[in-house]
Amino acid sequence: MERITICQNCGSFFQDSEDIDLGVCLNDEVFQPYVEEIVNNDDFSSCLELYLSMRYSGEKDACEMYEEPEIIEIP
Repeated sequence: MERITICQNCGSFFQDSEDIDLGVCLNDEVFQPYVEEIVNNDDFSSCLELYLSMRYSGEKDACEMYEEPEIIEIP
């Protein structure tokens, strides 16, 4: 099954746990200093103001850095 190439289907798009329609691309250079904290804490508390100013809809057409997410099958 082929996925639609939108940001929400990209492995680099990190969603807001409060509003799963919104998020940011972790490939964006402005988030590089915060990536580890964002992923480990599963939130944007380390850069909340930046996140609020940069977030966008996951329905946006994906860019040239689009990567299929890694899918792990559980037996």
